[in-house]
Amino acid sequence: MERFKKYFIDDKLMSKKDLSEYLKCSIGMVDKLMTNNLPYYKVGRNVKFRLEDINEYLEERKIVS
Repeated sequence: MERFKKYFIDDKLMSKKDLSEYLKCSIGMVDKLMTNNLPYYKVGRNVKFRLEDINEYLEERKIVS
């Protein structure tokens, strides 16, 4: 988590590329997650993500067996 502080300092927003690096997935996968209610913000033509929102989204979908 420490290495991602460069993307997310003082509640700044992350880009799709930053998020794909954080999640260790492709940008295409981020697009698919966005259609599955991944929270994001539109800033002009860009989409941005808050780390807190992403972590909540992932926690809600956590599967415990």
